[in-house]
Amino acid sequence: MWYRKAAKAGLKLGSAWLGYFYSHGINHSSGKQKQQNRWNNIEKNYAKALKWYERAAKQRLDVAEYMTGFLYAHGEERLGRGPLMRQKQVIELSGIPLDYEKAAYWYKKAAEQGFALGMRWLGYFYYRGNYAVERNYKLAFEWYQKAADNKDIISIFSVETCYEDGLGTDKDFVLAFHRYMQAARAGDKLSTRYVGLCYENGIGALRSERLAKEWYTKAANLGDAWAKFKLILPF
Repeated sequence: MWYRKAAKAGLKLGSAWLGYFYSHGINHSSGKQKQQNRWNNIEKNYAKALKWYERAAKQRLDVAEYMTGFLYAHGEERLGRGPLMRQKQVIELSGIPLDYEKAAYWYKKAAEQGFALGMRWLGYFYYRGNYAVERNYKLAFEWYQKAADNKDIISIFSVETCYEDGLGTDKDFVLAFHRYMQAARAGDKLSTRYVGLCYENGIGALRSERLAKEWYTKAANLGDAWAKFKLILPF
């Protein structure tokens, strides 16, 4: 009840929390407790979530800016209906239009405030390209790098990929290896496998069968099926 009052009073945190509750739903147990908490029950409603997140976003709350962008970019489609769509069209799902222009706008707002997820998704938009943002590997790399500097593991991996493939920056296998190692030490499964791959093939590091097996084992222990398969093959 109090977050409703805070939101309606114009407090940005109240608006953001109300957006969160509408995006997830609140359902208390049945019977007497449900009756006592009837004013606090909220049914999942992405259109209302967007309304309240956007209200907080307009008050420059970074997490609300990011979530507003997220809902415009993905809506219910991303939250359980299928893959991200890239063609230029607007699809109504629970009242949320698929709108990459607004998504890019709010991702950039969040990114400019230093919000790592906003940086990552803005980088992704530039990396993939869509009708709102032209593909630009240089800008993709820059935003991925900023998110990686904020310890976003997925962005660290994306920076590694850019260094390895020379997208938006010069090819640099040594830097790619060090970025893989950084993400692997943070517990990223795929990066852990790639560290093993680098050691096995001498990519950005001295070739070492022992270290390759060591990192493949770590990746396998994290549940990486490819690494498990690799360990049963002869080197």
